[in-house]
Amino acid sequence: MTTSGERSPKSAGHGPSALEGPDQRREHRSWSVERDSPESPYEAAGASSDEDGRDGRENFDDRRGWGGGAHGVQCAEPDRRHQKNDERATYGQMAAHCIVTLFVALGAPLMVISGLAQGPGEGHAARRNPPSVDPWRSAVGEEEADCAGAERSAARRIARGGGDTRSGDSGWEDRYGRCPFAPHVGTLAMLEVWGRAETLPNGFEQTGLDAFEAARAEKRRTLISWSRTVRREFDRRGFSVPGEVFVIVAGASLAIGEVQDAARVLREGEERGVVGAADVRWMEGVSALVGLRHAEGLRGLGAAVTGEDRLSTPAKTRAVYLRAVLLDRLGDRDGAATAMRDAQAADKDQRALRGLLRALPIHEALYVRGLARQFSGRGEALTLRLWAAYLSRTEPEAPERALARRHMDSLAPRPTYPR
Repeated sequence: MTTSGERSPKSAGHGPSALEGPDQRREHRSWSVERDSPESPYEAAGASSDEDGRDGRENFDDRRGWGGGAHGVQCAEPDRRHQKNDERATYGQMAAHCIVTLFVALGAPLMVISGLAQGPGEGHAARRNPPSVDPWRSAVGEEEADCAGAERSAARRIARGGGDTRSGDSGWEDRYGRCPFAPHVGTLAMLEVWGRAETLPNGFEQTGLDAFEAARAEKRRTLISWSRTVRREFDRRGFSVPGEVFVIVAGASLAIGEVQDAARVLREGEERGVVGAADVRWMEGVSALVGLRHAEGLRGLGAAVTGEDRLSTPAKTRAVYLRAVLLDRLGDRDGAATAMRDAQAADKDQRALRGLLRALPIHEALYVRGLARQFSGRGEALTLRLWAAYLSRTEPEAPERALARRHMDSLAPRPTYPR
């Protein structure tokens, strides 16, 4: 209680005193609340000890300025009438309380969701970049999925025009080892092995030709075995067997002396319409050369080796090479030289020549290579070694031996006599 002579704390300063009437206090309070001030709630709350400012903050509710909502009660300024001991909380405490409340309200659910998404033992990197799951690989397994992809790639490549694997496309032999029931992969594997099949060893010696021939024949038998599996798988799936399979099998059969099997495979490929006439023609020429049917082979080549387009493809160029060899065997040296030079002029990278040598037995490969160097006039020393290696073989007949000696003697150095 205060006496009439004492002034209450409320009367100090410039604010309304305790002795003021209710109407005066109501009017003062109404003015302090309803005034249109551009000040922010912080400026209004941070006013001096002026009684007008305190009374203005007394009824100030900044829940609207702080966003209201679920946190309006916590973030609003406490009312003096509901505080014990008539003490006010500071705005720093209010801000800290609001920050903690928002962190708990928003951060906790995110932490729970993140914890549920992370499996046991997974790191932070795995949480940022979860591994992708391929349903196909999960259903059929990694190996079968890889084989299916390789089979599709091989089918597209064969459909675009065959198995030329020289331009950085390799590894089909390894893929076929992992996917033995993928027929298109098997076809490209056969083409890859056939394309790098040795024709003759570099720097060969006559004493090492027997081991080379054995390894060469074994590789060609492997190709024939692969072809059976590939053809069976193509037939099972109802697909047409590519013509490259028939050409490779025929060439591998000729290289190991199985002339009848080669003719049968070529005939089947021609009947199916997948082996071209040019391939059939030069393969039949090889068969005639191996069987020593030179005149028959030359007639079989026919006008195809003398027309304007006789050198337009590697298969036709091989036929011209064969024409040169058959003419040489029949004694037409000039005609053989002309045909050989025409073929060499069109076959700059010797791709057609290597394809021909792969399909020949070892002794005939030595003869054709020696004759090609003989008419080109290059490297007489190597040419002499080729003729000597041919004569060291047991397969050549007497007429062919005599012809090889004649070529060899024409290159032998003649003795010089002092004048």
